[in-house]
Amino acid sequence: MEYLQPLAQLQVLTMSYLDGLEGLTELLQALPQLHTLQLPAVTVWEQDLDTLLAATQITSIQLDTVGKSRTSYADAPCSWQRLELTWLREWTTFAYLPLHSLSQPLVLGELHIRVEDIADREVAAALHRLAYACKVPVQIKKVRLSMLSWDQQRTGPSVITPALLQQQRVDLAQLVALLQPLQSCFVGKVLPYKLYDITAADVLALAPVCRGCTHLELWYGSVEPSLEFWHQLVKLMPAVQKAMLIKIELPPVYQRPAATLYRQLADKVNKQLQL
Repeated sequence: MEYLQPLAQLQVLTMSYLDGLEGLTELLQALPQLHTLQLPAVTVWEQDLDTLLAATQITSIQLDTVGKSRTSYADAPCSWQRLELTWLREWTTFAYLPLHSLSQPLVLGELHIRVEDIADREVAAALHRLAYACKVPVQIKKVRLSMLSWDQQRTGPSVITPALLQQQRVDLAQLVALLQPLQSCFVGKVLPYKLYDITAADVLALAPVCRGCTHLELWYGSVEPSLEFWHQLVKLMPAVQKAMLIKIELPPVYQRPAATLYRQLADKVNKQLQL
């Protein structure tokens, strides 16, 4: 690859939106000074892992996600000191990736937890491994909690019934329990998705997951932001810098121009901070 000779001293390389990694071996061999490889939109498969691990000059790597592997690389020689995954495709990823060489925090862009995961032992094992088997701190930029099953999200509940609301509270408690290992990790943003009739009690339920997070975003669903709601939010989630209600159904009294609504909500939060 003579055309790459002018890049022989390149130390950081970012490649996005690639359709496969053909030629990766030759590329890495032509860049002996490369120490940081960023593939933020690339899914890496087993054969690609072999190539990446063979490139011992790489100490920092960012991948979109890693596909399911039949081979475990957990104990394989590895030069990676930093690893970032922008998305988690397979819960078994942590079982076969070589995390033993990391000296900097393991960074995950997003964890998507669904109500279907509650009874999945593979998910529980992966979360435990992530929190306790990894020897470096773990930073998770975003945790998304989907409070409707896949079928419910696809069709949408025609009516929000008391039975659905009750089941969502049961599911929320179980999801928070499932995520208990993440209390030892840094979680930046938490996004409950399609949780209906959110009250101060739900803030209390979410607190173990959100205690250290800086952003809370409530997507879809519905909420009545009472004074107690904001009081619990400020009290139980002290690190939250921004709380956002996105496409949330509000009671009629709150359905006013956005600027007026934001002022009212800000006044409520300020009053709570002064208590």
